[in-house]
Amino acid sequence: PGFWREVRNVMERAEPEMTERIMGSLFYRNIPEQLTAENAQKLYGSELNTSISKIETFYQNPYEYFLKFGLGLQERDVFEMSVADTGSYFHAVLDCFFRLLKKNGLTLGDLSREQFDEIFRETAETVSADPQFMILKSSNRMGFIGMLLNDTLFQTLWAVHGQRGYGHVRTVRTEALFGHVGVEQGLSGLSWETPGRHRVNVRGKIDRIDEMTGAGRNFLGVIDYKSGDRRFSYSQAYYGLALQLLTYINALEENAAEVLPDTPAEMAGALYMHLKNPRLKPAEVKEDAQRTLLASHGYQGLLVSDPDLLSALDETVEEKQSSLFLPFARLKDGSYRKSDSLVATGDLDLLIRHNRRMIENACDMILDELENQGV
Repeated sequence: PGFWREVRNVMERAEPEMTERIMGSLFYRNIPEQLTAENAQKLYGSELNTSISKIETFYQNPYEYFLKFGLGLQERDVFEMSVADTGSYFHAVLDCFFRLLKKNGLTLGDLSREQFDEIFRETAETVSADPQFMILKSSNRMGFIGMLLNDTLFQTLWAVHGQRGYGHVRTVRTEALFGHVGVEQGLSGLSWETPGRHRVNVRGKIDRIDEMTGAGRNFLGVIDYKSGDRRFSYSQAYYGLALQLLTYINALEENAAEVLPDTPAEMAGALYMHLKNPRLKPAEVKEDAQRTLLASHGYQGLLVSDPDLLSALDETVEEKQSSLFLPFARLKDGSYRKSDSLVATGDLDLLIRHNRRMIENACDMILDELENQGV
């Protein structure tokens, strides 16, 4: 003990400040402190500019939100094709494909197989040349992964091509940004003043906007691409864990005149589309390969229960039949069967209003009340 006391004395004479810091660790206790409203505003500002995925993260885990979007902690970049990178590649190819169709004055449903193959080939070459995706050319293994990704996208788009023959649907926009400043042809974002007298500005990107026409009426709907199977959950939407689809419908409704300038349009709803390359059973292929492919690329989500809309989406559904790839069916009397996927227009408005309240509440908690969330 005497030796170490002498060491400490020497250190204190030579480097008093450094010695104080080192010795302080002997008695330091890591006691968490609550994040005050003042510090929260230093981190986030008095106005919350956010995306809907960030709000969902907050409701799932407020501490994760604090670490990611308050302190700005991020995982170290690794030279590999992550799940996020795969999703970015999917979106880039799908966006490029529809842009090439528009550039050449073509519609997906009217393409011949030769035209489809040529446009998809051009799309894949264009996107793979992007520096962001050069990793797919870095090795034979990554090249094989790129081939599998393109196979998935080819099958998905070919299925959508076949589905267009069942109704009156056309794609009007892809990768539609809303609330992004300085973006050409961008849509207006969602912005509100919260009950706590803060302002929240929500930005995002809608994967695809489709127009449906029927009985002299026009509808606009959202398609959200997913690499896994996804269904709309009312309970998750109620608790703020699934706000995406309703936010996109809200943003599309606010910008309907911008999307279709000369045509009044009603909201159709929003659907998830699972991007996949399905494995078909021999018996299914032998019976009807094309119908099996279309059915395997079905949609899930929310649709307005309007006969004109549902008929425009799939006019082949007759009495006592279900749609091959959409979440609705008809009864014996010709009406549409009630289901969780079909909502009345008034009920959709209620869901959107609740969705807005959840966003506002999250904003107030982030800026004022994080100390009550255990952060």
